[in-house]
Amino acid sequence: NWIARAEYRYSDYGRFANTDVRTSALGTQTVNYDTTLKTHTATFGLAYKFGGTAPGATLSAYAAVPSEMSWTGAYVGAGAGIRANRTTATTDRVTIIPTGFPAFDAIAGCQCFLDNTFDTSSARVSPYIGYNWQFAPKWLVGLEGDFGFADRQATHFGSYMPGGVVGGSGGLNDSFSVRTKWDASIRARLGYVVNPSFLVYLTGGAAWM
Repeated sequence: NWIARAEYRYSDYGRFANTDVRTSALGTQTVNYDTTLKTHTATFGLAYKFGGTAPGATLSAYAAVPSEMSWTGAYVGAGAGIRANRTTATTDRVTIIPTGFPAFDAIAGCQCFLDNTFDTSSARVSPYIGYNWQFAPKWLVGLEGDFGFADRQATHFGSYMPGGVVGGSGGLNDSFSVRTKWDASIRARLGYVVNPSFLVYLTGGAAWM
């Protein structure tokens, strides 16, 4: 009833837009920037599967690995490992409205360096729950959900927006950070039973961070 596993996962969280609005005595500044995020995660897990072995199997026959075991059933477990984030923030538009003057885009036509990377690596822990159905002697399908926690922040000092030229103020009191805390997923599974106690599988589905 105990299942140990090793797993590698790749997730692409796409591109999401952000807007910062700053005001001062000189006027208003609106900064639009995009952030992209991809992760590589490696974990080891241990789970307990509810339910017994295949019908008819008896404990007295377990001098060696059973010739038949069923992977069907619900299970709950926990994993631990490492999550590597590959993150890029890119400034798209900087709209400045000086007091008493018309608005203008400060980076229009600018051949500037407009992005920064915020790559991090962090330890990650993740409880998970799922269900497998072994529909054939060698094949199973399943569904699994998990929640991972890996709190890590990357910061560029001397900058208050992405990009070295546009966002660079030179002052260490200014900083721009990207912080990731948790991730979650719901994934379908297709598994191949190599032998009664060893399974290889692929999963795919939706992820959030």
